[in-house]
Amino acid sequence: MSDGKEVKITLESLPKILENDTKVKLAGIDVDGMLRGKLISKKKFLGIAKEGFGFCSVIFGWDMHDQTYFKELKISNAENGYHDIIAIPDLSSFRRIPWEDNVPFFLVSFFDPDSQEPVSVCPRGLLKTALEKIQAKGLGAMAGGWRGVEKKLEIKQPPLGKGQDVGGKADPGVRLAKSLKEATERFARPESVAREVFGDEDHYTLHNYGQKCIA
Repeated sequence: MSDGKEVKITLESLPKILENDTKVKLAGIDVDGMLRGKLISKKKFLGIAKEGFGFCSVIFGWDMHDQTYFKELKISNAENGYHDIIAIPDLSSFRRIPWEDNVPFFLVSFFDPDSQEPVSVCPRGLLKTALEKIQAKGLGAMAGGWRGVEKKLEIKQPPLGKGQDVGGKADPGVRLAKSLKEATERFARPESVAREVFGDEDHYTLHNYGQKCIA
């Protein structure tokens, strides 16, 4: 993606797309979901875009504070010298980073240098393997729509301070429901978040279930 427009990236089109650039940023995702990467020259990037390059496996051997795990993993440990794994750029992940002088950026996926299979602890590799198993059965995976959206519930009243009691003079609002009956009644209100998210059909199904639990 570049300047808000979809761009199909191929190995052949890379030189043209990056013709005005001198550097490229690459990053992979560690087990904590953090991006770990490096900035390399465009010349080097064009040379490794197809086959990938060596990336220290310690990315899966340390925590978010860059401290190695007390119990080291088989894939990354002092005994194997935190050996390199193969990082291959995902060309479809191309975008530019506006707050870093519009530098081109690509995500990478990690592969075992011996088997050429996705590294099991790599989040992107794990997802790829899971999708391939689903597709092998003639199925597909889909995400999106209301069921894939997280709805934030706004709590307007501020938290109570130390020593302040619920329902006291310093408590400006109503807190959580104190019973299933009260919770169900709130759930049924036209302005409830549950009704907005689930819709009337699902809402009333759950509401009726709640009423049966109360009875």
